[in-house]
This record gives sequence, structure tokens and C-alpha cells, in this order.
Amino acid sequence: MIYMISSWARICKTLGEQFAKYLPLVMPPVMRVASFKPDVAVMDGEAFYGDVDTEKEDPDWNFVSLGDQKLFGIKTAGLEDKATACEMLVCYAREMKGAFAPYVESVAELMIPLLKFLFHGTVRSAAADCLPCLLQCARSRGQELRTRLWAAFLPAFQKAIEEENDLEVLADLLHGLGLCVEELGSELVTQEHLSIISSIINAQITKYWERKKEREGKSKDDDDEDDDDPEALKGEIEEEIGVLARISDMIHCLFMVFQEGFMQYFDQLEGQFAPLLDARNYYAEKQWVICMYDDLIEYGGPGSVKYQHKFYGPMISALADENPEIRQAAAYGFGIMGQVGGPPYAQACAGALHNLVAAVNRPDARSTVEDTAATENAISAVAKILKNNASLIDVNVVIPTFLNWLPIWEDTDETPHVYGYFADLVESNNPLVLGANNANLPRILTIIVEAFNKGAFEDAENAENTKNRLIQIVKFLHVSFLLIFEHIVATNYWLLELHTRYIYSRAFMRSALVFV
Repeated sequence: MIYMISSWARICKTLGEQFAKYLPLVMPPVMRVASFKPDVAVMDGEAFYGDVDTEKEDPDWNFVSLGDQKLFGIKTAGLEDKATACEMLVCYAREMKGAFAPYVESVAELMIPLLKFLFHGTVRSAAADCLPCLLQCARSRGQELRTRLWAAFLPAFQKAIEEENDLEVLADLLHGLGLCVEELGSELVTQEHLSIISSIINAQITKYWERKKEREGKSKDDDDEDDDDPEALKGEIEEEIGVLARISDMIHCLFMVFQEGFMQYFDQLEGQFAPLLDARNYYAEKQWVICMYDDLIEYGGPGSVKYQHKFYGPMISALADENPEIRQAAAYGFGIMGQVGGPPYAQACAGALHNLVAAVNRPDARSTVEDTAATENAISAVAKILKNNASLIDVNVVIPTFLNWLPIWEDTDETPHVYGYFADLVESNNPLVLGANNANLPRILTIIVEAFNKGAFEDAENAENTKNRLIQIVKFLHVSFLLIFEHIVATNYWLLELHTRYIYSRAFMRSALVFV
């Protein structure tokens, strides 16, 4: 049966909402397997060990000592099937959305208690994944149902998170709660709910610090060789970072939904985050905390400036960090200061410019995908600063350097910002961009062509306007500077042979250009 259930999930992913007509057939067996309750027993230890090794006699049972000569046993047969069935329910809800609405209440009734299912972590994780999907499925049935569901979900999440000891599952629980908030928004998540969620975050970051201090204390104990196992320590740290990452995601979600309304709660939490910016901490700790401050700057309004003295120095240092993830997080933050920070961040933007340039010009700037993403975030940060917050900067000094960095193509979240500013410069006939006697037109055309060829806009959101502006620039060049245009094409054909012909045909077919 479990193989059939897995097959149905794959079919569901293929058909999407069209799979709904098969739900009356597949849901009963899936719900039955997901509702499985394992057999448990408490046994006397002497009787258990007196005659035979019962665990070896029946491998379907596992036993753990409860002390006082007592053993707790659980029959594990069926648990893996239960976990798989729960994951399939997540798949159905996620893929079918509104078409799954008739099953929301029954699945919610099943999943809420499973947030604390003691015997299998995957079951708890699946329940955490499922609940926000059910809220999305319930959209078509109105806010009253979603309100009732949320009233049951929040206390269940709160209790489960409080009691969870498995860090991987804890991260999933935090993620599920954050997705619920993102799905419901400020209309259904009240200030009372926000206070509860903030208390959950505060409790978890407090526990994070307790575990961190305990771990660091053990690592200094020369007498305990087992705790010095580097692989075990690495795995433990990775699990901890997973929890911190989900806390950071929750902060992002809360700022995104409540904007400045979350500031009063962030004020209560910030003191726990700031010490993680210390350079002596693990690099991923710094990365995720910088992301939290990025969200503070982006959504926190003018009130974010009061924390500038805490994050500015560490973020400047982060631009030169050997880990590209940290450089990317810091570069994004300075870009946000430029984009939305306004006059209160003008000095910070001007002060960061030299460090951003150095981050772009690193020898390893594009040596890996991660390095490329960090570099392109730094380029985007410069573009955002030059466009929006350059009151203390000589823009004319920086523009030639900015142009030399183009094209970018890897980070499609940033391409609309970079090429939007590039289009501003070209459309305004900026002399530094066009060059004397339009000498830079070949360079301008090459930047645009390479951007399209490398897929700079293929997965970019909100990029349509920027794409159209670049196409209009190419059309203008074709009409107004035909000889130069054809020379560029011919030169590039000669340099890049047939591949370049493909570049031009692909890039300009959309703009209805025809040239031979």
C-alpha cells in the first residue's frame, strides 16, 4: 500500500489541481495509514532480561530504560509508513491548494496532535509542513475557517516548539509557524498573536545561547575526549545553525508582514542577536544575524537607525569576509540602505562604497556560484546607492567603475535593480556612459546582448519593465546608429562565430529587429 501512496503523490505533482477528482479514492487509505497508532508497553526489567532477549526475538519492538527496573517498549512496525503517508498529505495540500479545501478540517484534526508525536521526528516535521498549506487551501472557504484553524494551530505550535528536543524537527516547527504568519498576514494575525510568537522566538534564542555556552564549555574540557570529536561537533553546530536560520526566517516574515509594527517586539529581541555579530562566532551565525538586520533596515522604517552603531561596523568588516555568504548578506544590507534608507543612511552608504568596490574586485569574485552571488549583490548595492542615496558621493567618479562591472546575470533578484539604473544612465544620455562622440555605444550594446544571452532576466521577478527598456535602447541604437550597430554585429560574429549569431537572434527576436 505504501508504494501506491508514494505513486499517487508523484502523479499529484504532475497533475496539480487536476488530481482533485481522484481524491475520494486515494484519501481514505492515506488517512488510514497516517492515523496509525503504534503499540506501546511498559515492562518489568527483570522479567524482560531474565529469560530471552525479547528485542532480538522480535525486531519490530524497541525498548528504552525508564529507570527503576522499568522498560518502555514501542512496536516500530508501521511508523515509517505513517511518516510517508503524512508527507504525502503535505504534498496533496501543497500541490492542489484550493482543490484540497474539502479535506482541510479532517487533515488538520489529524495533524495538530502529530506536532508532538513522540515516536518519529519525520511525522512531527510533516505536521509542521502541512498546517500552513492547509491555511492556503482554506482561502476559498473564507476567513472564518482560517481564523478557527489559526486559533488551534498557534497554541499547538507553541507547545510543540517548547517541548521539542530534536533540533532538526525544531527548525521545521519554527519554519511552519513562520509560514502560517506569512499566509495569514496582519489581517488574521493579531497583536496578541504577535506577542506570543515573539515570546516563542525569545525563548528559543535564549535556549540557543544556553546550548552554545554549554558546547563551548565542553570543548575546553581537556578531560572529555569524546566531546572533542570534530565530526560530531560539526554536526551539532550545523543543527544549531539550522535553528538560527529558521529564527532569522521568522524575523524576516514578521517584518515583511507587520513592517514598522514589529519594531516594538524586535526591540525586545535585538539584545540576544547583536552578540552573534562578533567576529569570533561561527560564520553562519554572523550571516543569519546580518540577514535579520537587513530586514530591520528594509522594513523597520526610521527606527532602524538607532541600531546602526551595532551593525554598521560588523557589516563593513563582513564585506571582506572569506565566506561569500557573509559578503552577500552584508552587501544586500548596504543596498537596502541605499534603496530605502534615505538621508539617515547617507553617511553609511558613502562610507561603505570603498568596501563594496573592494568586494567586487576580489580575485575570487566569480570563482564559485556563491562568490558570484556575493559579487553581484555588491554591484547591485552600488547601483542602489548611486540611484537613491548618493548625496554624499561624487557619482561621476563611480559610474565608469560601475559600467566596467557589467554585465551581471547570476542573481536574478538583483538584475532589475542593476539594469534599471543602467537604463537610467543610457536614457538620460549620460556623457560618462555614452562616451565622447558616442564611442561607448559598442560597449552598451554588448552589455545588453550578454545580459539577455546569459539569462539575466529569465527567473527575475518584476523585471519586465527593465527588459522592455533595454529592448527599446537596442531599437534606438539600430535605427539611429545603423552603421555602428552593424559594425558591432559583424565584429561579434567574427569574434564569436556561430554562437554569437545565436546570441543576437535570441536577444533581439523579441524586439522584432531584423538584420543580416
